[in-house]
Amino acid sequence: MKLKMTMPGNRFDADSDRRTDAGLKFEALTTDADNPNMVYLFFSTDDLDKGMEMVGSDKLKQKMQEGGVKGEPTLNVWVLPDTGA
Repeated sequence: MKLKMTMPGNRFDADSDRRTDAGLKFEALTTDADNPNMVYLFFSTDDLDKGMEMVGSDKLKQKMQEGGVKGEPTLNVWVLPDTGA
């Protein structure tokens, strides 16, 4: 299934080339059940350092503010164990 996600002004889609260049693959979008204004985006990558450089960039922070993000975003990183599959 291919997911297409849009945000006000289509700012999320407009930044897809930068995410691709950083090796980030969009996986999922969820919202908090108690606070639908809290949005969670999930990405996967084979190059954590390159992905972290992009998500920590001032350019991304600026784009997020332009897109209506309020407050400082929180970044969590999970490493999935190698299951051999």
